[in-house]
Order: sequence, then structure tokens, then C-alpha cells
Amino acid sequence: MKDENKKKAIADDVLADPEFVKTDEGDSDDVAYEEEGETAKDTIKKLRERAKTAEKEKMEFMESMQRLKADYVNSRKRDEESKIDLVRYANIHFAEELLPTLDSFEQAMADKEKWESVSKEWRTGVESIYGKILAVFNKNNINAFGDIGDVFDPNVHHSIKVMLTEDSSQDGTISQVLQKGYKTGDKVIRPAMVAVYEGK
Repeated sequence: MKDENKKKAIADDVLADPEFVKTDEGDSDDVAYEEEGETAKDTIKKLRERAKTAEKEKMEFMESMQRLKADYVNSRKRDEESKIDLVRYANIHFAEELLPTLDSFEQAMADKEKWESVSKEWRTGVESIYGKILAVFNKNNINAFGDIGDVFDPNVHHSIKVMLTEDSSQDGTISQVLQKGYKTGDKVIRPAMVAVYEGK
């Protein structure tokens, strides 16, 4: 009877300890009473060590799960970025294929004398086709740039000649656009070929 009371007292001390962790929904059969020759204090110490080990393993498991979650999120982000890059590359390739055709339209319409000499119906048809190509470009975020008066930027403009000017306000600006440039977002597909004013 005394042994039973002693074991009960040990179990009560262990369960009352804040660092003790019960398992299997509180099944008291899992409580390890002291082995023969051990004191109640030794048993409690062992149980506390087991609880600390279990807590450490739980924290390691949680950290591992957090790392896996972060890796998954980063992987999804990389996949999305890859898709965006793929679309952008496809758009650039698409534009590079069509730009020579677009240039031909613009060169034909730039010669005003010859352009006005053809029938109005023919001009209207050509202008309609040209407009539809530009609409497709705009839909795919491919935009033309390079206008007279813009400040020359070597990152997006290619200067093929210089025109002298006495007007200081024109120095370093574009005097003539020989071929439009195109870009998608900040990515230059083709620089604009221009002439640039230079002060005397």
C-alpha cells in the first residue's frame, strides 16, 4: 500500500511540473516510475530531460517545416518570374520579326509626294494594315520611341550624324529620326537611329 502511495505521489509531482509533457492524450501508463534503486528525484529529473528533448525535437521539426514552406514559396516565385521572362522573350522575338515590315510601311508613307500620288483607297488600306500592326504591338506592351526634340540618350538612341546649331536650347537633342526605336517595358528591342543637334 505504501508503494502504491509513493508511486502516486511521484506521478502527481511529475504531472504538476510545468516542463512535463504528456503524450497519447494523457495516458498515465506512459509515465516512467523510478527503476529499482532510483529515488523519486532521479525519476523526475529523467522525465524532465525527456520533456526537454521532446520540446527540442518539436522545435527542430517546426523549423524544418518553415524552411520547406519558404523553399516552396521561393520556387513558386521563380516559376512566375520564368513565365514572365518567357513571355517577354517571345514578345521581343515577335517584334524583331515584324520590325522590318513596319519599317517598310513607314518608309513608304514618309515619301509624301509618292504617297499622295497613289489612289486614296489604296492608301487607306495600307494605313489600316499599318494601324493594326501597331495595335498588336501596343497590346503586347511593345512601344515605339524616339521623337524630334527628345534629349539624346546613348542607352536608347543610336546617333548616326550630328547637325550643328546656334540655338543652345537644341544642343544634345534629337534633330531627326531616321528609324524609330522599340522597347518592351525597360528592355530596348532596337535603339532609335537619330541625328543629334550639337552647339557651335
